[in-house]
Amino acid sequence: MVFGVKFSGFIAWVLWRTVYLMKLPRLPKKLRVMLGWTLDLLFARDIEQMITLRDVEAISDLAGRIRARRAANFSYCGFYARSRGSRPTQMNANLIT
Repeated sequence: MVFGVKFSGFIAWVLWRTVYLMKLPRLPKKLRVMLGWTLDLLFARDIEQMITLRDVEAISDLAGRIRARRAANFSYCGFYARSRGSRPTQMNANLIT
């Protein structure tokens, strides 16, 4: 209710948005908020995505394959020796090559 007049619907929404904008501190902030509201009115929000059980299974399967590939590419001994900065031993050199 404003000055004894009751507003509802779209007019009340526009009135409240106008009051909110007037209360914001600086012009750049007001313009950013107004631009955000305008974009929300014109374009639907497509941010959310439904993740199904099939998607979760596919992602976990992909992660398993990546882990297996990494394990095959780096043997534990060779990777350990190279990560410590030391020269590989004869046994590790055979595993690497």
